[in-house]
Amino acid sequence: MSVRSHRYFKCRYCNHKLRFGAHQCGSCYQPTQMINRVPTWTVLGLALVVSGAAVAAGTLPSMLNASNGGAAHDPGADREARVKASL
Repeated sequence: MSVRSHRYFKCRYCNHKLRFGAHQCGSCYQPTQMINRVPTWTVLGLALVVSGAAVAAGTLPSMLNASNGGAAHDPGADREARVKASL
């Protein structure tokens, strides 16, 4: 059985069981809850993907830094090495 054939939601006006994605109740013809509509789930899914990509992009530099031995780049150490080399 597909998701659209299941009846997960009820009409808030007449308690008639609604199919997923119905824009209005088949019994009283009142508009359904926004959460029952397919575009709502599409927008929520896209928001989840975008936020996951943003988190992944934020953690990628730290993961790359950890892959080169786990040592962070220390600009002070480079300066000390240049000073010692010039003496």
